[in-house]
Amino acid sequence: MVMRPTSSALVLILLALPAGCGSSSVFDRNQPDPIGTWHLAAVNAHALPYVARISGTDTTVIVSSRIVLSSDGRWSKTDSVSHRTGTGAASAVFADDGTWSRSPAGVSLQSATKGAFELAFQGAALFGFAPMADITILLDVSYTRPPH
Repeated sequence: MVMRPTSSALVLILLALPAGCGSSSVFDRNQPDPIGTWHLAAVNAHALPYVARISGTDTTVIVSSRIVLSSDGRWSKTDSVSHRTGTGAASAVFADDGTWSRSPAGVSLQSATKGAFELAFQGAALFGFAPMADITILLDVSYTRPPH
């Protein structure tokens, strides 16, 4: 004899499922809360400062970067760099901003000027490919929170 669930059993099963299948339940609730300030820890698996060779003796040194994710869905980023050429060096600060949202793996960021990119949680850090300063390629970055 095959037993079939009764309609009341199906209702109980459905009530036991997590509520909502909308965008708010897409991400892993075990992830850290992304809201707050994140500091660049590494670029291409190298600690800062990171030297990106542009051409010949021209380099851009990434000195620091900070992303702030606000609870209103906005974000801002500041990159501090030093440009070195065969004739000298100059420091510069680049700013970017836009909107962000939670994603299944971490956060999706939409830049006002550089398009979209995604950072994923690995433990308590955010990893991914992101635009940096005036460098035209995306760099493999790791952001962490400052110690309290």
